Amino acid sequence: MTEPIELLEYDPSWPARFEAERTRLLEALGGWAWETGGVAYLIEHIGSTSVPGLAAKPCIDITAGVHPFPLEERYIRALEGLGYEYKGENNIPARQYFRRGPHQVHLHVFQAGADPIADFSVFRDYLRANPAARARYQALKYELAGKYRDDRIAYTYGKASLVHELLQEAYTWHVRQTGFGPVEWLARELEGLEVPWWVASGWGLDLWTGEPSRYHHDLDLTVWRKDQREILLHLREQGFNLQVVYGQGQYRPWDENEWLSYPEVTQVHARRADMPFDLLDVMFSEHHEQNWWYRRKPEITMPMEEVILEAQGIRVMNPAITLLFKSRTSGKDPRPKDQADFERVLPLLSAEQRAWVRRALEIWMPEHPWLLSLE
Repeated sequence: MTEPIELLEYDPSWPARFEAERTRLLEALGGWAWETGGVAYLIEHIGSTSVPGLAAKPCIDITAGVHPFPLEERYIRALEGLGYEYKGENNIPARQYFRRGPHQVHLHVFQAGADPIADFSVFRDYLRANPAARARYQALKYELAGKYRDDRIAYTYGKASLVHELLQEAYTWHVRQTGFGPVEWLARELEGLEVPWWVASGWGLDLWTGEPSRYHHDLDLTVWRKDQREILLHLREQGFNLQVVYGQGQYRPWDENEWLSYPEVTQVHARRADMPFDLLDVMFSEHHEQNWWYRRKPEITMPMEEVILEAQGIRVMNPAITLLFKSRTSGKDPRPKDQADFERVLPLLSAEQRAWVRRALEIWMPEHPWLLSLE
């Protein structure tokens, strides 16, 4: 029999319950990936019990970002050893859902960096910061709890429309609040570095267009491969943990006596507890003599002096190259966010940049749908 829905006033002990549970979960998942070689990248308190002042069912909701995903059997067994019941996806694709007690703790496990993790955290932060939004949400919760006291499914579906509306508001708020702050933070951390570095991918396009576009869970920092030792030593001296990415998403600590060669290694993940984003992705760019070349199709090149531009006082990757990288990710057609980036950046490209992207796609993927827009 389903337990009736009971909303309680906010309890200041809920964060402490989460912290205690996070310690147990971290041990079960083998620790942080960058410290002990475990699979945990993020463990956060989400849901109504994570929002001070918001009435909630007394259940601690937790999201965990892990890699690799899905969890191996040994980690599932370890969680079951803590009293969790494994429920599979439980109607949410690409999720592993665990429950402890009837409704004591709900654990939502996703691939590290997955979009639902951002949805949970941005929604939570918006409700924490916006009393009016919090009051709207609470009023609906009380209304639905009275109407569907014994029907948790109807209660959950009844919130869906407002949750969607508030989530859109939350992302708009997040972008406005964040601005270019994360990139400015990184620039301060890199002061004194004597080799060139530049920002790529989504943040690079945002800087180039002059307007933050969306939530970014990571920040792509790019250097020439020949300068890898200088950038990695600088980051280590600044307290970053450095993990070399190799093989099929495997990790190992960076050894300063090791030279990271192409094609075995193309990136290093850097993390520090106080970063204003989840991951600093250090990418290595290739060049031969005075030409940058595209590692997925080496005959696609660009003069080195055209690769790095400046926008908002920060060096950025030429957006033509960024769009080429975004044209296909992991062998797949453009993701929705990459398609959105293409559509917002295309009108701002110079004739030369448009022509370069068109030529590059004709060489690499002559049937690519973007070619129609580049004619």
